[in-house]
Parts: sequence; structure tokens; C-alpha cells
Amino acid sequence: MNSLLITDECYGSLVVDQNYFSDAVCLKSTLSKVLGLAIVAGSGALKLPQIYSIIADRSVDGLNPGSLYMAVVSYLASAILVLRKGDPFSAGGENYIITAQNIFIVLLLFVFAKPAMSTLQCARAALAIVGAGVAFCYAPLYVLPILGIVCGCAGRFPQIYQNWSSGQTGQLSFLTWFAQLGGSGVRMFTTLQEINGIFVELAPTLQFFGFVMGAVQNVCVVSQIVWYRGATQAIRAKRIAEEEKKKGS
Repeated sequence: MNSLLITDECYGSLVVDQNYFSDAVCLKSTLSKVLGLAIVAGSGALKLPQIYSIIADRSVDGLNPGSLYMAVVSYLASAILVLRKGDPFSAGGENYIITAQNIFIVLLLFVFAKPAMSTLQCARAALAIVGAGVAFCYAPLYVLPILGIVCGCAGRFPQIYQNWSSGQTGQLSFLTWFAQLGGSGVRMFTTLQEINGIFVELAPTLQFFGFVMGAVQNVCVVSQIVWYRGATQAIRAKRIAEEEKKKGS
């Protein structure tokens, strides 16, 4: 019986026979499962710094709404792909958790957006996300990684451009984006180890390159958060001072 961390064959080789260094195949397979489960476990806290940043300041300043919507759709497509392919939980379980967190961030956008979003705007966004989820359940399997890549890239590019054009990153959380960068790198490794058909079948190959492209874009955003840190802090301090002044008057 296979466990979440090690197969019977690898258990016999690594644990019973103690071939810690001579059995490279089992070593990489087990390491991949451990890293994959670590990502799944860590995904529960991935967006918490971003969520805290928004709630603490009661602001979504610097966050691109289109990027937030696309993040939901991208991870939703990936979650349904993992579910429909029957991939092991260690190879994609974090998609379910991050999808839920992204939806919560969109709800925070509805609450804290300035100017305030109308009920109709919120309803349209919610219906679009639900409709996308239903469509993904019936779409051809090879379409889902393509949608994940397209939506993921389409979601990050507006955020990258907004950061560059405004010269600040607002409420973007360094911890969240840095963790996403690390997760993309680990997912490239675990996908190569645990998913069959890489560079042979279209769906898993596109899934792998989606992680590669995500890592590149995450590097861009993390770099912007570091580069624009001073300007972002100055703008935040000015905004807080103005809000305090309004409360005083």
C-alpha cells in the first residue's frame, strides 16, 4: 500500500535496506512527495499575509482587480484539472486551498474598494467566477492547463504594469509573493517527479511550463515590492495621515 510519503518499494529500499544514497530514484520520489505535502500544508498560510495587510489597513490600494479575478480563475482551473486527472494530493492539493483564499481576497476587494463597487459589479464578478468553474468541469482536459497559464499570466501582467506605472506596490504582501515564488520552484520539481507524460503529453507539459512562467512573473513582482518599498511606505504614511486628519476634523 502506498502512503502519502513513500511507496512500499521505496520503503523497502530506503528504510529496510537503508539505501539512503544509492537509490536515487526512490530518494527523489520521496523528497518530491515530502516537498509537495509541505507546499499543501503551507498553502493554508500563503495568502494570510496579504489578507492581513488588507484588513489591517482596510485598504486594497495597489491591488489590481483584474489580477485578483484572474488569480481565482487560474487556480480554479488548476484545482479542477488536478481533480479530473486524479493526480495525488501531494502534486496539486494546494490549488483547492489557494482558490478559497483568492475568493476571500476578492470579497475583501468588494468591501474595501475605493470608490466603492456597486452591487451589480460585485454580482457580475461573482457570476463570472461561478460560470468559469462550471465550464471547467466540462471542458476538454487539455484546455484546463492552457486556461491556467493564460489566466495566470493575464492576471500577473496587469499587476506588474500597475506597479511599474504607479511607482509603488500598495498593499501587496512581500511574504505572500515570495512564498508563491518558492512554491512555483518546488512545483516544477514535484511535477517532473510525480506527473507522468511531461514533454510527451500536452496537458502535463503545459502544466509544467505554467509553473515556469509563474515563477518568472513572481520574480518580477517580488523585485518590484523590494525596489518600490520606499515609495510605497511614503504613500501609505501619507494616506494614513490624511485619514487621521479627516477623523480629527
